[in-house]
Parts: sequence; C-alpha cells; structure tokens
Amino acid sequence: MGDELLEDLETEPVASTSGRVATNPLGWEWVTKDYDAGYVWTREVEVDAYGNTYVSGIFRGGSLSLEYHHALNNGGLDVFVAKFSSLGDCVWLTTFGGTLDEHVEDMILDPSGDVYVVGSYDSPQFNASSSLLNNSGSRDGFVVSIARNSGAISWGSSVNGVGFDNITGVTLDSNGGLVYSGWTSSPQLTINGTTLNNSGDTDFFVLWGHTNGSWDQGRIYGGTGKEQAHDIAADGNGKVMVVAEFTTSSMTLDQTSISHGGGTGSDSLVMRVARSGVEWVRKPICSVNDRAWAVDVDSAGNVFVAGEIMANTSSGHQITWGSIQIS
Repeated sequence: MGDELLEDLETEPVASTSGRVATNPLGWEWVTKDYDAGYVWTREVEVDAYGNTYVSGIFRGGSLSLEYHHALNNGGLDVFVAKFSSLGDCVWLTTFGGTLDEHVEDMILDPSGDVYVVGSYDSPQFNASSSLLNNSGSRDGFVVSIARNSGAISWGSSVNGVGFDNITGVTLDSNGGLVYSGWTSSPQLTINGTTLNNSGDTDFFVLWGHTNGSWDQGRIYGGTGKEQAHDIAADGNGKVMVVAEFTTSSMTLDQTSISHGGGTGSDSLVMRVARSGVEWVRKPICSVNDRAWAVDVDSAGNVFVAGEIMANTSSGHQITWGSIQIS
C-alpha cells in the first residue's frame, strides 16, 4: 500500500466515476493509496470472480483512511482488510488488533467471497466479533473470518500455547474445509481435544478446521532443531502441499525419514499431507541455507515452489532439485 496499492488489474477497461481510470505507458487502469497512517504494509491481495479486490496488511499510527472509510489504530501494529470494486472504489475497510502488534501472514477467499486472514498477535487480547482472543504466551496465532458484503468480522479463532505460535498459511481444500500451516515453540498445543507435543526448538504443524471457526484435527512435525512451515496449498484430492524448513540432522515425518544436507542453516522441504499423515516428501540438495517460502498447485496437480538460498560468501553455491541444478 503506502505509495501504490494495486497495479494492472486484468479486467476490460470500463467507464468509471471514481477518477482512477488512467491512460499511461504502463497500462494501469487505476491506482489508489492510503492516507493518514504513519506506516502501512500491504501483505496479501486476492481477486474474486466479480473483479473485486481484497487487500490485507498492517498499519501503525493514529488512523488509516481509504477514501471515505476511516479506522483508528488500537496500539502497535493493527491488521486491516479492505475491499475495492473493479473500478477501484473502496467498498469497506475493516481493522482489528489489540494494544501491541498483530501480523498478517496469509489471506484467502472462499467460493462465496468471504475472507479468511491468518497471522499472529503479541497483544494480550483483541476482539473478533463475539470472540475475545486471549494471548496465552509470547505470541499466538489467529484466523479471522470476514463477510464479503459488509466487511463485518464473522468470527475469530486462535492457536494459543504458552510459547510463540504462528499461523503462516491457509487454504481451502476440495472438501470445503480450512487447512492451516504454521509453527510453534510451545511445549504443546491442544486442537479439538488432542494434544500435539513439540519435540524441540520449534516444530511445524498442519491444522484442519471448519468454516465456522471450530478446529477439527492437527498434526505436528519436528526434531530437536528449528522446524517452521511457511505456506500451504490444496490439491484437488483433499490433500495439501506444505513447504517448510528444518535444521534437525534427521527426523521422521510419519512414515518418511529425511536427513539434513549437512550444510549451514536450514534445509527446505515440500511435502504432501493427508488427514492420515504425510504421503511424500521432497527436499533439495544444497550446501548453504535454503528456505522454501511459497507453494501453489495448478489444476493438473503440478506443484510450484518458490524460495531462496543464502550464503555469507562470494563463492558460488548450487541447489539441486532432482535432476535440475541451479548455480
């Protein structure tokens, strides 16, 4: 957001009274920006079947203004979610947060256009409709559902162990349920009456939930080191793809054992997970720190992963995925 919010929406040019249609060499159809807030960071953007655009992020300062919509900051970093029409007009602006910081990690729309935002919060508590989300540790993970037409918060749920809990990704599986990725430093989490035990520093989890905000089941993975999941995407068969990083020398993900490459820092992995457990795991060969940040699945079931390799040296390094080597 800040200077520019949206670029080049792939829609046909239409007449508008918003004053945002522009003719320029880049072909942008409209641009809009915030006002008043001292700091704004746009984290996620989604577009529905009608050409409406949904934007989420965080802001700090006295208030946030988008056209005629204004919201006050409750303290620290607060979350904002805004809906824009296909013409660039702000339809609604919703914010939430407590006295400290909230952080946005991911956002999706369901087929009806309702919005689900996930992240974490440092605040002791904040209101999400009729739900009061209390913080049980240093940071807890949240999911908040927002109605597409009104922008009203429908419900909020949290993952609240005594340590640091973070929900990093959300997807909607082919069965219509919500599935989440994330990680925790808490010794244990309780999901729908089942205790998930942490094996080390941080472990990553996959959680299944319902669209009414209730939890269904969860699975947790890790060893003695730092394991963190960063994104999740559903395939068309009720399974999900998860990308993560790990530092443990060797660990078992249900029936699949993997080993660290022996280099410095983290190794990345991508795995397919069903409700019954991990079905397969793939990891690259790399001598330095590598991290998978994002994953997506196309209609044919092909999996796309994006990430990075990092080294504190000017010498070359390689990462190998199967038969593909990148220097």
